[in-house]
Amino acid sequence: MSATTALYGTPRVGGDILAHCTRCKMELAHVVVSMIGGTPAKVQCKTCKSERKFRGSSSARRVVPGRAAPSRPRARGSALWEEKLAANSGKETRAYTPRTTFQNGDVLKHVKFGIGIVEEVRANGKIIVLFREGERMLVHAMS
Repeated sequence: MSATTALYGTPRVGGDILAHCTRCKMELAHVVVSMIGGTPAKVQCKTCKSERKFRGSSSARRVVPGRAAPSRPRARGSALWEEKLAANSGKETRAYTPRTTFQNGDVLKHVKFGIGIVEEVRANGKIIVLFREGERMLVHAMS
């Protein structure tokens, strides 16, 4: 039985129809209160007497598959990271802590993000670091 099929024939004002009641939280018999075109617009639950818009039964709703989000290309960032890491391969890798002071080109190891290269030092105590997954802004030189 579909959502727009009445219990007895075609749906009409005053006729019975199956619909999900939001108050009773069940699919129950409802009375069609108003119609727009050939579709019920408003229904009243025969059990709790609450009136609401007709949305059809939950089993009759079509699920429209959404578009999958495009995956982020990591090759560009990863290739740039590998290139910069190779250029700075002679430098010592230092463990990252917010208290440590870094300069442009320093290589650091972050607990969560891995190995990164400092690309920019800002005056407000922040640094821009290039990791394999992309750039991150971190704090440094905190006392």
